[in-house]
Amino acid sequence: LFAEHEKRFGESIRTIRTGLTLSDPDNSNKVILVTSSVVGEGKSTIAMNLALAFARFERVLLIDADMRRPSVARELGIDAPTPGLPELLAGDAYLNKSISLLEQYKLEVLATGAVPSDPLELLSLGAFSRTLDSLRETYDRIIIDSPPVLAVSDAHLLSTHVDSIAYVVKFDSTTK
Repeated sequence: LFAEHEKRFGESIRTIRTGLTLSDPDNSNKVILVTSSVVGEGKSTIAMNLALAFARFERVLLIDADMRRPSVARELGIDAPTPGLPELLAGDAYLNKSISLLEQYKLEVLATGAVPSDPLELLSLGAFSRTLDSLRETYDRIIIDSPPVLAVSDAHLLSTHVDSIAYVVKFDSTTK
């Protein structure tokens, strides 16, 4: 996680936060999707740390929309993240019962509960759009961790609902 003792990494995260903030001073970068090309490039690590960096100054919600390989709850130590995003989108849970508060970080998290059989279908429902519209009213910033774009279509669909995209590329590994 956000490693203050790893100064270069922490400074890199703060630089990304600053870049996203200054790229649109009117704060329309309210909802940020974090994705990558393939698995293992560090998108979830960047999403979590970016959310933590913004949470120092704003009310932030981190959404784990990678419902195929969720990792946010595990990495942040959230026990039994059920209900989560799939249950919320299916209408089987309420928003206030689906969000976890990490008090030590002042960060709120909407994790993936039970892994659904067809995440893309759930995201395609109007419930995701309506939920996100509601969340925009409550939070200063929403960070969405999505699946990689080359693996499945989820990130493509999610990108239509966000203000900006942070595309993570693994250093010294990704070819042109």
